Amino acid sequence: MQLKVLTVTIPTWNRAKLLEELLSELVEQIISDNLQDKVELLISNNGSEDETEPIVFALKAKHEFISYNNNGINKGARYNVLKCMELASAKYLILFGDDDRLNIGALKKVVQFLEANPFTGCLYDSHLFKKNPFGDAVVTLSQLAENFFYYLGNAGLFIVRSDYVKEVLIQHTYDFFSPTWPQTQIFILASEQNEKDEIRICDLDILSAGRHEEVMIYTSYYLWRTTYHDLVDAALSIKTEISYETFRAATSYFKNNVTQNFFNVLQCGVFLDDKETRIKTSKHIFKNLYKFGLKEKLFLTIAATTLILPVFLTRFLSDTFILVAKGKQGLQKKNAFVNKEKQKRLNKLNASTNAIREFDFKNI
Repeated sequence: MQLKVLTVTIPTWNRAKLLEELLSELVEQIISDNLQDKVELLISNNGSEDETEPIVFALKAKHEFISYNNNGINKGARYNVLKCMELASAKYLILFGDDDRLNIGALKKVVQFLEANPFTGCLYDSHLFKKNPFGDAVVTLSQLAENFFYYLGNAGLFIVRSDYVKEVLIQHTYDFFSPTWPQTQIFILASEQNEKDEIRICDLDILSAGRHEEVMIYTSYYLWRTTYHDLVDAALSIKTEISYETFRAATSYFKNNVTQNFFNVLQCGVFLDDKETRIKTSKHIFKNLYKFGLKEKLFLTIAATTLILPVFLTRFLSDTFILVAKGKQGLQKKNAFVNKEKQKRLNKLNASTNAIREFDFKNI
């Protein structure tokens, strides 16, 4: 039996409505673009207690291209991500969150690209990259790590050969991998072990505006962990299994992006977080300063110190700095973000579901 070209893997937990919206888009594209023999949809349910399973079963009864796994209980985000990637049966896999959404024709475009470029090992959609100095090109792993390390594990932006994923998972237990970025580590290890295949960047325009910003609550702790600390840890924990060039490239990415992350963490911490969250973030930063270089230590120390100062003082100083650095437009942009996040927290309090949530770093 000939392998399908692409498995769309979707880990999910207690987000039946969001999942149903995504599956509707995917099924529509597969049928309208005649991709039934080329695309597999694979949903991995982390023991949801809502209507997730009935929704999937109803669709699965109609469409043979849908596969389904239920872990029975919530085994954590890391387990579910790795499980659905491990179960992929097509030549390539792509990972979507249940809050992601696709542009029309995206799956067809991806399949056509993969069929036209059979020596591709990993493929990255550059459409959401802030800067891409390479254009549509074949790149090295170090070039990828130095310029796009944060994006490597972002759902909907990467495609990788399924057998390479399985090879890496044979070598390591699930517990080996990063709690928040296991997919990033897998792609790096897979690329290191299969140098003969190409790493490609191409503007495929896969993702449309998703629902992530509507349903994920941002805090200083969440941003500190997911956009910086845990990415650094992900690189450090595989340091001995990758080349020095690749590791150096990854650390260079963190140094070059510390300023933006500094402002992102402070924006949430100063204007949104409660005292408990600010202290939690500050303590975690101070505890992990030893992992960073001199420039990063300086910025992170300032951030951690700011988070434990009186709020009235830090808000005044922050607004003054934003006004001086970015003018009234900068203040308006900050205020719009803060108001949006406040409304999201209010919606969570009033909601009858847990679709709006904070990332659970304990249950990973």
